[in-house]
Amino acid sequence: MISSRRKRISTWALAISTALILGATMFFMNYLIDKIVVSEQQKIAIWADAIHRKADLVNSTNQFFNTFREDQENRAGIIGQAFMHIITADMGEDITFYTDIIVSNQTIPCILTDNNDLVIETKNLDSATANTVRTKDGLNRVLQQDGYTRIPINYYGNDFLYLYHKESNICTQMRIMLDDLVKGYFSEIIDNSPSLPIIITDSSLTKVLHFGNMDSTKMKNREYVSLQIKKMQAVHEPIRISLGSQQYGYVLYEESLLLSILRLFPILQAIIVVLFIIISFYMFNKARLAQSNSIWLGMSKETAHQLGTPISSLMAWEELLKDMNIAPYITDEMNKDISHLERIAQRFSKIGSSPELSKQDLNSTINNFVNYFKPRTSSKIQFTLNIPPRSIYANISTYLFEWVLENLCKNAVDAMQGTGIITITLYEDHNYAYIEVNDIGKGIDPKEQKRIFDPGYTTKERGWGLGLTLTKRIINQYHKGKIELKSSTPGKGSTFIIKLKQVKQ
Repeated sequence: MISSRRKRISTWALAISTALILGATMFFMNYLIDKIVVSEQQKIAIWADAIHRKADLVNSTNQFFNTFREDQENRAGIIGQAFMHIITADMGEDITFYTDIIVSNQTIPCILTDNNDLVIETKNLDSATANTVRTKDGLNRVLQQDGYTRIPINYYGNDFLYLYHKESNICTQMRIMLDDLVKGYFSEIIDNSPSLPIIITDSSLTKVLHFGNMDSTKMKNREYVSLQIKKMQAVHEPIRISLGSQQYGYVLYEESLLLSILRLFPILQAIIVVLFIIISFYMFNKARLAQSNSIWLGMSKETAHQLGTPISSLMAWEELLKDMNIAPYITDEMNKDISHLERIAQRFSKIGSSPELSKQDLNSTINNFVNYFKPRTSSKIQFTLNIPPRSIYANISTYLFEWVLENLCKNAVDAMQGTGIITITLYEDHNYAYIEVNDIGKGIDPKEQKRIFDPGYTTKERGWGLGLTLTKRIINQYHKGKIELKSSTPGKGSTFIIKLKQVKQ
C-alpha cells in the first residue's frame, strides 16, 4: 500500500512538473511571437507608406507623360492644319506663319503623301526610314510597324493629301523610362517586402500583376492563386496602391513562414516533452520491474531450495511411520501434504522461467484441486462445482494453474471470514475456455477494484499483497490468457474470470 501510494505521488509530481514546464514554455513562446508580430506589423506599416510614396511618384510621372503625349498629338494636328492652309492658300496670301509651324517641328516624325501613296515630303525621319518610304511597299511596311497615325488634308473637292505622324523619339524614350519605372516599382515592392508572401493584383483582386516569396510553380495554377488571394484577404486587409493612369491595385500579404513555424513550435515542443517523459517513465518502470523480477526470482529460487530439505525429512518420517504400523489414514494424509509441499516447491522453482505447458483436462484439474483444498479449509466453507460432463482441454502448467485456483479460493475464504459458498464454474465457446470463481464475501470497494492486481495491494492486516499479482502473471504471461475481476458488489461477493485458449480434442 505504501509503495503504491508513493508511486501515485511520484506520478502526480511528474505530471504537475510537466504541466508547469509546458505552461512556462507556452507563455514564453506566445510572448515572443507577440513581439515578432508587432515588429512585422511595424515593418509592414513603414513598407506600405513607402509603397504609397513610390506610387505617387509613378503616378506623377505617368501624368506628365500623358500630358506630354497629348501635347505631341495636338502639335501633329496643328502641323496637318498648317499643311492644309499652305496648300489651299490664295495667290499672294502670306503663309509664313504656317511654314514656321512646319519648320519648327524638330521632334515629331511626319510623312506627307498624295492619294496614290506617293511620298511628297518627310520630316524628322532617320535616313534609312526616309529611303524605305520612297516605295509604296516600303511606306506601308513602315506605317504598320511604327504605328503611324493618319491625318487627311482636303485641298480641293474630293482630293486629299495625307499626313502620317507618330510619337517623337523623346516620347518613346519617356515611355520606356516610365515602363522601367513601373517595373522597378513592382520589383522594389517585392524586394523590400519584410520577407512575407506577397501578391499584387489589379483593382478586381483577381488578376495577379506580381508576387514574391511564393512558389512560382504553384502560382501558375489559377485555383491555387484564387485560394491564396482569399486566404490573404481573410488574414489582412489589402493595401490599395496607385498604378498610374488613374488605375489602382492591391497588395495582399500573410504571415512569414518563420512566424508560422514559431506558432507551431510550442505545440511541437510540448509533444516532444510529453514523449520524452512517457519514454522516461516507461524506461523507469521497465528498470523497476526488472529489479523487482530479479528480487522475485531470487526469493522464489531460495524458497524452493529451502523447502527441499524439510520435504526430504518429512518423506523419511513418513516411511518410518509406515514401518511403525501407524494407522494408514494418517500416513495417507501426511503423504498428500508432502505432495502438496512438493508442488509448492515446483511452483517457486518455475518462477522466472518459461514453464512447460501441456494439454490438460481442465475438468479433472479443477476436481483434483477442490478434493485436496476442501478438507484443509473450514467445514463452514461449501464448494459448488458447475462443470460440464464433456472434458474441456487447454495447454497449462498444472502446478502453476493449481496455484492460481488456490490463491483465488484463499482470498474467497478470507473475504467470507471462513463461512460461505465458493462456486467454480467451467464453460467454453468456440475458441476459449472460461473458469469463474465466485464467493459471497464482503466484495471489493469500486474505488479499489482497478488496483487489486497491483503489487503490494492488500486489505489484510498481514500479507504482502502478492497473491493476485502472481495470479495475473501466471495467467497472462505464462499461459497467454487473461484474468480479471468480472464483478464485485460490496456485501454481496466477487467473481473472478479466467480466459484460456481452448485446445480441441
